[in-house]
Amino acid sequence: MLSFLKKIDFEYKNFNRDLAREFYLFSTARLISVCDYSKIYKKYSFLHTQETFDKINYLFHKYPENYKIQRYFSVILDLNIENKLCNLYDELDNLKEQIKIPKDDFHDDENSCYIHIEDVAYLLKNEQDPSKRKALFERSNNAYYEKISKKFIDLLINVNNVYYSLGYNSLIDLHCSAKEKNLIIFKQKSEFILKATDNSYSKSIKKFYEKQTNQSFTHASQYDSLFIFNTSEKSLGKAKQCFQSNKLLPLISKTLENMGLDFKKISSEVEFDSINHFNKYIDTSFKYNKKIILDMKMRKGKHSRAYVMPSIIPFEIFFSASISGGPDDCKKLLHEAGHALHYAYTSPKLYSVKTIMGNKSVTEAYAFLFERLSRNNHWLTNYVGLSSEDAKYVISQGSLYNLYLLRRYSSKLLFEYQLFSRKINSEQDILNIEELYKELLTKGTHFKYEKKSWIQDLDSNFYVANYISAWILEAQLTEYLSNNFGDEKYNGENWYCNPRSGEFLKNLWSNGNITADQLSAHIGYNDPTDISSLIHALDLR
Repeated sequence: MLSFLKKIDFEYKNFNRDLAREFYLFSTARLISVCDYSKIYKKYSFLHTQETFDKINYLFHKYPENYKIQRYFSVILDLNIENKLCNLYDELDNLKEQIKIPKDDFHDDENSCYIHIEDVAYLLKNEQDPSKRKALFERSNNAYYEKISKKFIDLLINVNNVYYSLGYNSLIDLHCSAKEKNLIIFKQKSEFILKATDNSYSKSIKKFYEKQTNQSFTHASQYDSLFIFNTSEKSLGKAKQCFQSNKLLPLISKTLENMGLDFKKISSEVEFDSINHFNKYIDTSFKYNKKIILDMKMRKGKHSRAYVMPSIIPFEIFFSASISGGPDDCKKLLHEAGHALHYAYTSPKLYSVKTIMGNKSVTEAYAFLFERLSRNNHWLTNYVGLSSEDAKYVISQGSLYNLYLLRRYSSKLLFEYQLFSRKINSEQDILNIEELYKELLTKGTHFKYEKKSWIQDLDSNFYVANYISAWILEAQLTEYLSNNFGDEKYNGENWYCNPRSGEFLKNLWSNGNITADQLSAHIGYNDPTDISSLIHALDLR
């Protein structure tokens, strides 16, 4: 048995390396124009043979409480399904990359400026004219739905049919038993979050929207949320200079260095101009011991989304972002830095089952931990250099945005729970639930959502549950760090100034992708679903 599991581990480590590089080159850096994930699946065929699946399936049912065997089973199950459908996955990914829409209102001719679907969010958050925001969103939403919906729904049906053939009553059943996700509990927590925060959120979001737009909140639609939170940055005036693009990485590096985390030493900024440049760097990067590959420059064709993709933990971690400056970019960089540091400080002695396998709740908690510095008064005044008044403003708006996202993702989880709690036999089974997406997201965020948006909003493998879990874990972790490494006169907010906090985190990260249960127990809470720290942190008034 041991040699069999070791072979899975070794093959999966190399599979993940090749897949991560392909993803970075195609979906993030855009250094290749067409993806071909099928070639990677063929290369590592051992991982998705029927014999491999039968063996790991037997072990999984023989040792149901062994979380390592559960993780091996989970990845082998996913790879079997993905391999069977990998041509459809490739087709969908390539199709998504081809979706471009005219940037200008109501023009669809050869003289129009076309933009990629992934970059629409950046334009929406900067568009002041509500009619133009609406037109841009509708072009984007309709184009995505028209191009993707049929194939995407076909994929969902095929994936679900495979799960059902294995004896699972629903995807809910599968995730609860094989993927470290108690979705029944998270459904209950999401319902509680929405109920507990509704009164405070309702008053705050209405007041904020009307202040930012000079319009009644009754007009608020989903595409307006990006704009109003981005517009709030303009109210900072001269304080925006503190968030200039060239200052953000040095600011984060300084913060980490004071924690004893030498970000400069383990990272290297790159600007790949071709696939040959990339390959040459990868072939020689081990000489420089630079674990985190920083791709930060804005360039034509590169996607604006910030992303961390670990390919070889802890030696090769892609960290990509397009930095234009502002509090929002600062928040995104802090979030992704949390991921990158976790992977970079993972012990190289660990097997893949402890580094890259398993759900991503814990690494998302580490990302939220650093993202929360963007709402930390001590950090904003002492490191960023904001006045007390400006810091108060940034914290107020950042906290409201965080609450908006928490409610949005809680609503998404409720939708996905309903979508996947039943057997899906046909396209109509899915289309019948589109109205529920519109209803739940509108009720949860108080912005009007369009039912067609669900396809673009659906994450794979119930990733939404990882975010809900991570919000809970981050609140516990921040509370622990504040109590143990911060000063009482600062309400513990200066925990990040204490080098012992960095040492604590490095020791934690060295254990790899521990389970949510293990993290919660390590910091003395013993319950990764205990929501009390999160509710306290939201400061609902």
